[in-house]
Amino acid sequence: MDRVNLIPDDLVLTWKDRLLGFVDRRFWLVLAWTVIVVWSCHGALFIRQNLLLTRYTKEASRLETKQATVKAELENNKAYLAQLDQVEGQLKQQLQRLMQQIAYLSTYRERQGELASTLQEIKRAIPYGIWLTELESSTEGQLRIAGGAFEDRLITQFMSQLKDNPRFTNVAFSFTRKAKIGKTGIVDFEVTCQTVATSPGSS
Repeated sequence: MDRVNLIPDDLVLTWKDRLLGFVDRRFWLVLAWTVIVVWSCHGALFIRQNLLLTRYTKEASRLETKQATVKAELENNKAYLAQLDQVEGQLKQQLQRLMQQIAYLSTYRERQGELASTLQEIKRAIPYGIWLTELESSTEGQLRIAGGAFEDRLITQFMSQLKDNPRFTNVAFSFTRKAKIGKTGIVDFEVTCQTVATSPGSS
């Protein structure tokens, strides 16, 4: 079946005209629904913002907690590094002391060998009638020999034998002093000299 529109075009209402007519007839109803829709959208937006705010707040709290944990770990690591630096400094000091002790012991061992050899040479130079009471040796090889004798000539003989020995130089007289042991007269004396270091392997 065919339909024919016999209404003139100027009487035909467009959808805009119909909408405006509906609004005119139902103004309060349209207004009420508009308000409801607006408030519904506003409420939905408010709820969404609250949800986002809650989520962001939780995320921020989690990040703050993680940041605090990282800071605590960083402080612990700094303290550990400081402790390691302190231990390293102590180890360096101990190593330095050990090296000094090793150097001292090496020098001491060499000096002991030199001193033993020097004592042997001094023993050879001591004539009968002289005894030693003090023997002082410096690190530079300076010797101070103190003792006693029954006669002055024995002291002169002792100094002469020291001078003839190539292990001693700069043999010098310090003093003599008359003394007694009981009723026996003796002479206290002191002489100084410089020792000559021996080369390795020499007797």
